[in-house]
Amino acid sequence: MTLLNPRQAFYARLARLVLAVGAITGFAVAGWHARTAAPHPLDHVVPLSLALISLFGLIYLHWLPRRARWLMMWLSLALACVLAGSTLVFVVDAWNTGIRLVETLPASAVAMLCLLIMQLVFLPPRTVIWLGLLTWAPVALPVMGYLLLHSDELTTRRGQELMVLLGPASLMAFVLVPFRAATERRLVQLQRSELRSRVLASRDPLTDLSNRRAFEMQLANVIAQRAGPQQLILLDVDHFKSINDRFGHPAGDQVLVEVARRCASLLQRGELLARWGGEEFAALCREPEHEPLALAEAMRGRLEATPIGDVGIVTASFGVTRVRSDDDLQSALQRADQALYRAKQGGRNRCESG
Repeated sequence: MTLLNPRQAFYARLARLVLAVGAITGFAVAGWHARTAAPHPLDHVVPLSLALISLFGLIYLHWLPRRARWLMMWLSLALACVLAGSTLVFVVDAWNTGIRLVETLPASAVAMLCLLIMQLVFLPPRTVIWLGLLTWAPVALPVMGYLLLHSDELTTRRGQELMVLLGPASLMAFVLVPFRAATERRLVQLQRSELRSRVLASRDPLTDLSNRRAFEMQLANVIAQRAGPQQLILLDVDHFKSINDRFGHPAGDQVLVEVARRCASLLQRGELLARWGGEEFAALCREPEHEPLALAEAMRGRLEATPIGDVGIVTASFGVTRVRSDDDLQSALQRADQALYRAKQGGRNRCESG
C-alpha cells in the first residue's frame, strides 16, 4: 500500500472527486445528446472523451496516487486539446456555412473555465501560467474573433455571455495565480513552523535528546504493544551539584552534553536516550540476551574512561529493569528508580538491576 504524506493524500482525494464528476458528467451529456434529433457528431465525441479521460485518470490514481498533480496536468492538457479542436470545428462551420455560432457552439467557455480552475488548484503557479494560456487561447481567440466580426451575434445574450466568460471571467483565473502562490508559500511556512514547534516540544535544547515527555510517550507505547524484551535504564551523574559549584554551570552543561553523546553512541538503531531532568538520563533499549547489565556497564565504562575538559573523570550511577508484560508506565519507572537509588546508596559509579 502506498504511503502518502498529508499533502499528497489531499491532492489524491481531490483528484478522484474531480475525475469522478468528470466521468459521470461526460457519460450523462453523451446520453442526453443520443436522445436529441440530429446531433452534431462532436456532441458525442467531446463528452465521451471527457468520460474516458476521467476514467483513465481514476484507474491511474488507484495505482499511483502520489502522482495526482502530475496526472491532472497531463489530463487537463488532453482535455484542452479536445476542447480546442471541437471549438475550432464549430467556428469554421459558422464561417463557411453561415450557421450562427451562438446557436451551435456547445458549452466550450464553461468547460474551459472549469479546466482553468482545475489547473489553478492542482498545479504550481508557473505551470498554471503557460498551461492556462495553452488552454485559453485556442478556445477563446477564435470565438472572440468571430463574434467581434459578427456584431449581430455579439449583441445577442449568448454572444455577450461568451465574451464575458472568455474575456474578463477567464482573466480572473490568471489574476488569482499570484495570490494562490502567496497562500501556498504561507501554508508551507506554517507547516514548517508547526513541525519545528513539535520537534522543540519533544527535545531537550541542551543535549538535543528527547525530553521526559517524549520518553514517557515512547515507553507507554512499548508497554502497550508488548514489543519484545525491552530494558529501561535510569542514570544519574554522580556529584553533579559539586561539579556545578566548583567549575560553574557552563562546565556542568558541557558535562551533560558529553554524557549524552557518549551514552547515545552505544545505542543501536531504534533505541532511545532521553534527558530525564537535571543530571538524570533515561534509556529504552533491547535487553541484552545473556547479561542484563551489559549495556549499562558499557555506558558506565565509557563515561569514566576519558576525562571531560577541566572537570576530569565523571561517573554515573545506573538503575536497570526489564519492561514486563504486566507493567504500566509507573511500575516500570518505579523499579528502575529504586535500582538507581540502590546504586547511589551502594557507593555510586555502579549499576543495579531491579
